[in-house]
Amino acid sequence: MADEGAMDIRLVLKGPNGEFKVDRDLYIIVHCDDGKYIEVSKNYIKQCPFIEEAEGEIPEFGYPAAVLEHLIRWAVHYGVDGHAASQLTRPCIYRDFSYVVTDKWDNDFFNQRLCSPLNQKHYLLTMTAAEQFGMQGLLDFMCIGLGCKLRGKDDNGIIHEVMGLDKETEITSEDLEEVSRDYPWFDDAVKATTKK
Repeated sequence: MADEGAMDIRLVLKGPNGEFKVDRDLYIIVHCDDGKYIEVSKNYIKQCPFIEEAEGEIPEFGYPAAVLEHLIRWAVHYGVDGHAASQLTRPCIYRDFSYVVTDKWDNDFFNQRLCSPLNQKHYLLTMTAAEQFGMQGLLDFMCIGLGCKLRGKDDNGIIHEVMGLDKETEITSEDLEEVSRDYPWFDDAVKATTKK
């Protein structure tokens, strides 16, 4: 586990002449698919193989900036192959993930980063990216967290919670079928299981 301190990850804007005011000796700029540019400390790049540096070019990242930040934070703290410090048990029967996460960093990462009002809509994309880049520890952490968050909610409540939708937004049965089709693990993640 690394001590990442203040975490050198920031959103940067282009200046009037199209340049970034970034010390390129210390930071690289990554262009995310939501159009945002993120400044990342070069000290983190070795721990983040999902950022592909290109000489003289700004690397492209195929997910939104919030997803990149989540992956970097996990990789710097635990490593790409790392697992949460909290003991994650399966099957998990809790509705409140705080009963599962006993480590302060894990709890803060889940509640203040992954599930913050600004980032909650990127939860499933972060899971998809974690799977794509082989970050099994992060994926396991997020699957159990998602199951706890959604356990006991009705189908419409689940979709509103995961997608960060307003309560007034109507969800049809076709929408629900599409979620299970697009994310085959979804049904297993939200159903409580018991040992026989």
